[in-house]
Amino acid sequence: MTEERSGQVLCLDDVKRPAVDGIGIAGLAWSRDGRHLAYPALPGGGWRVIRDGQAGLT
Repeated sequence: MTEERSGQVLCLDDVKRPAVDGIGIAGLAWSRDGRHLAYPALPGGGWRVIRDGQAGLT
């Protein structure tokens, strides 16, 4: 994760995810097979769970 002017950015396998206002680093979780990553993020307007780069419901 990096801090940029636009917000916090998670970079995984050289792919930058969209900037958000906050990332809950303590909540990062990999699936058992290591194929999926989920983490809490604050993209504006409320916390969301991001799974494989896609925002879910609050």
